[in-house]
Amino acid sequence: MIIPHDFGISLEEYAANGKRNNFPIFDKCPNCNCVASGNLHRHGYYWRNVITEEEEVKIPICRIICLSCKKTFFIIPDFLISYFQHSLETILKRLEQFLEKKKSKGSRQLLAFYWRRYQKNEDGFIAFLWI
Repeated sequence: MIIPHDFGISLEEYAANGKRNNFPIFDKCPNCNCVASGNLHRHGYYWRNVITEEEEVKIPICRIICLSCKKTFFIIPDFLISYFQHSLETILKRLEQFLEKKKSKGSRQLLAFYWRRYQKNEDGFIAFLWI
């Protein structure tokens, strides 16, 4: 399960902090609602590429496991969209340029791919943006 979280910092700050970011602490499992103390444990990190207009960086994504239901959770910063390498800001900027038929940094094929993917998952994107 993916849990978006607002860290209140930019991508650059998040990348600089690395594993020292202020990751949230949960008092109950988001899956089974178990409230037993000590049931949620940090379960390591995985590294994810993030592409912006200016750079490509690798950032750590925190994993948490519930010892009761054995479900693993991933805490992703709110400047990312699940299963996308480009940052939210970059995707929105490029989609805007695509729709306005302006010249963009990204390839025409990638922009068309984002637009098709947006149309296919429009409800999910809207729900994500309202979190």
